[in-house]
Amino acid sequence: MSENGPSPTNRMAALAYPFSVASGIACLIVGRRHPFVRFHAWQSILLGVALVVAILALEQVPIVGFMMALGAVGLWAVATLFLTWRALRGHWSALPLIGDIAAERVPADSISPPWGSS
Repeated sequence: MSENGPSPTNRMAALAYPFSVASGIACLIVGRRHPFVRFHAWQSILLGVALVVAILALEQVPIVGFMMALGAVGLWAVATLFLTWRALRGHWSALPLIGDIAAERVPADSISPPWGSS
């Protein structure tokens, strides 16, 4: 991050998170030449899909399913805020499992994420 704030690439990567799948797809299209943006866009998309699947599954649980779904939305909100902040700072912050899948969607020669390579 420079003295004048986050770089345009970092801002684009951070914009992938607030509206989950929709903003992730938009950033994937607009930032297709930037591996950092593509990684965060894919992670945002996958996180949004995981949230929808979790909500649909939890809604099937009688009585407490609704409360558990609200908890899942709360976790998503915290993860989204954290990942947005980290992307603004230029960090390759990867969620377990989802981050690995997102990294597979970005050409291996264009990234060197801190969690290693397979």
